[in-house]
Amino acid sequence: MSQREIKRLSQENKLFRRQLVSTFERLESVIDQLSVIKEMASVLRDVSDFTDTCYSILGIIIHNTLAQNFSIMMLDQKEERLFLVAASDPENQLFIESISNILSEENLRYSFRHGQGIAGSCLETKEAILVDKISRSTLFAELADSPVTIGSLLSVPMLMEGNAVGVLNISHSDPDIFTIEDVRLFTILADFIMRILLSSLDFQRLEKSREHFKVLSELSHDGVVIIQSEKQKWTNHSYQNMTGYSGDELTDILFQNIFTRSGAKATTFSMDTGGLCQGILLRKEGDVLKVHVKASPITYKGKAALLASVRIMP
Repeated sequence: MSQREIKRLSQENKLFRRQLVSTFERLESVIDQLSVIKEMASVLRDVSDFTDTCYSILGIIIHNTLAQNFSIMMLDQKEERLFLVAASDPENQLFIESISNILSEENLRYSFRHGQGIAGSCLETKEAILVDKISRSTLFAELADSPVTIGSLLSVPMLMEGNAVGVLNISHSDPDIFTIEDVRLFTILADFIMRILLSSLDFQRLEKSREHFKVLSELSHDGVVIIQSEKQKWTNHSYQNMTGYSGDELTDILFQNIFTRSGAKATTFSMDTGGLCQGILLRKEGDVLKVHVKASPITYKGKAALLASVRIMP
């Protein structure tokens, strides 16, 4: 074999090795991205407490991406401004807005409007904005109380049905950190994070509604019972006093086993759609009460149910 052929083969071998290294690096990058997406998807499967949900999101981003600083901003439709929901910095100092402030829309930390700063421009254009060198950006508007140093910044919109509902801000103290691959990754993550946050907020609103309902029900002199699949899933004290049973005992008794419809209005009442009716309520002691029942369909713990008000007839 000639020296020329040996040199050619050596050069091809070096080129092959460089290509192989590059392929492995790209493969590792893809695996890392898929790992982050998988972790974020796991949060979506178990959305409940808002604060815990935000902790999980911040931890996944800071520990698995190039981000030194990460913040989530959501749009207040009435104020037409972004407000800070959660944030983390290099010292792992976390900020998470209280759920009470978000639901009441009070004491929120407002920042940019549409078109204002990089985040506001991202919100307005509904497109990701990557700034390699913040010092050269004409869009950058630093918040007065921001404790972090920013060299490069990536802002990604959170979109729901084509409308921007918030922005993710990913930054690093050094310039030229993020690439187009990071834009693609955070565009995917933005969709997950948007769904996670909205689902968690819906869950918290439902919990608040349940709390208010329970308070109002306990103050009511009427008996209140939630009926689901004919079972008495929840009852207030007034209803328990009417029947003579405890709340735990009532959960094991079908509604139809202690209540019998009667009178002309019985045909307007349905276990599916509710309605009005009169009837006889069988008490634990064996005696009966004449009662008036008014029921309406509701959703209880994700399933169809009836909310019934039970009043003793004079």
